[in-house]
Amino acid sequence: MPLISGEEFAAEHGPAKREVQSGDTMILLPSDVTSLTESSEDIFRRLGEQRIMFIRGGAFVETINDDGEGHLALVKPEGFASRVEKVGVLFKKRLTENNIMTTQKSCTTDDAKRLMATTAARELLPKINLLTKAALIGEDKDGNLREYGNGYHEDLATMVNGPDAETVPLDLAIEALRGLIAEYDFQTPGDRSRALASFITPALKFGGLFKSLTPQDVAEADASQSGKTFRQKCVCAIYGERARVISKREGGVGSLDESIGSALFGGTPFIRLDNMRGKLDSQSLEAFLTDPLKVSIRVPYSGEVVCDCSRVTVQMTSNSVETTRDLVNRSCITRIRKKVGHTYMTWPEGDLEEHIRANQPFYLGAVFAIVREWHRRGKPTKPDNRHDFRAWAATLNYIVVEILGEAPLLDGHQDAQARACSPQLNWVRAIGLAVLEDNRGGEVFSASALFDLGDDHGITLPGYRGGGVDAGCKTVGVIMRPLFKETTTSTIDHIIVTRTEHWDMKLSRNVPRYTFTT
Repeated sequence: MPLISGEEFAAEHGPAKREVQSGDTMILLPSDVTSLTESSEDIFRRLGEQRIMFIRGGAFVETINDDGEGHLALVKPEGFASRVEKVGVLFKKRLTENNIMTTQKSCTTDDAKRLMATTAARELLPKINLLTKAALIGEDKDGNLREYGNGYHEDLATMVNGPDAETVPLDLAIEALRGLIAEYDFQTPGDRSRALASFITPALKFGGLFKSLTPQDVAEADASQSGKTFRQKCVCAIYGERARVISKREGGVGSLDESIGSALFGGTPFIRLDNMRGKLDSQSLEAFLTDPLKVSIRVPYSGEVVCDCSRVTVQMTSNSVETTRDLVNRSCITRIRKKVGHTYMTWPEGDLEEHIRANQPFYLGAVFAIVREWHRRGKPTKPDNRHDFRAWAATLNYIVVEILGEAPLLDGHQDAQARACSPQLNWVRAIGLAVLEDNRGGEVFSASALFDLGDDHGITLPGYRGGGVDAGCKTVGVIMRPLFKETTTSTIDHIIVTRTEHWDMKLSRNVPRYTFTT
């Protein structure tokens, strides 16, 4: 469609509603003279070229930066007009008795709805699945490794708004990543390996190097203020991000599932389910972790849309969460122990997270150096069938064992999974932590004493339906009995539970007693 300059319009038609500046582009809205197809093709081509608007799962979105935190926001018809005005001055042509009149007009809501319903809108606007604040590393069409810097990258459907990574030698990169977790007390060497893997997995996902399913990163600790959330904040800091934080809510408007859907639609790289407690059963989360390429999300004014969320990383923190077996099988659990009285190292910039943010290109370069080495070796794997997401486990197991020189990725992980989906084992762990917190490790407890201890600490006894101490003792016995079928000791995480028998004078028989140690 031929363009009419502002000068030509002013010379032919006189002044418009507002002064048309030299160099302005005329945008013709649909009318009796200008077809909807002609108008929409011109408008959406320009909106797409200038990266003003994008398509996310069939919905119209724009990039928003609120206080440095970027996300995708829905564009409604009511707001469409102001976006169109960014690419030109709006006019309409109309037929009169003698000729065609061109008049400066605003885009109405009806105009916007008609334009946004066209094929041109979905064909000419660029697709977007991710909005990041740091460079990505991925393969070009020939399989060569490259970095994706500032700007929009059509092959990844990603907008990058951040710095490039520094070039870091491999030995320095390994030392730097190990340094990030040096002060943590991990429950097992496998937990340490999983912590290191949590720094590397996002890079493989964001750049499309790893297209298979990846688990959510679950940070678990034996006490509050232990650093579980801080580790995940440091992961985000390497990529210049802050996670979209979601807290648990029950049902209705603003429910957990609704919040997860909203966060996924926003295209942010990290979502954190913060301090999850009690029963966690989220169909939205399980569906996302099972098929992240096609996630159904209900969006206001757009109905249900299907989005590609395959490069979003989900984090979860908890001291004791009870969840479903399916969700546990889609998780990578990393356990740490609180270091009582420990003073953590400080840096010139502040704490470790602030240090990472101040040196983000270096730490991102360290991650990229490890990814480059894995790619240089031919993207090898080290299979380990102790996780349902076997492709992820094989890849990260190779990286942490063969490149970083750490313990196998999944050592100790099955025990953590078994306990996470068992209310009974969660209760025993919580009771053991309460015993240790009260400095009563090694003390002998009866079933009634454990019932009272749980009540004092607000620990819900699974299976207890009321009835006082006698009913509580029976419930405690039902929970404890399976732990000691063939042995007198049982270990849950780092807590050792020992069962002994003591003669009860009143009952004239032996009754079980329990001690808890580390």
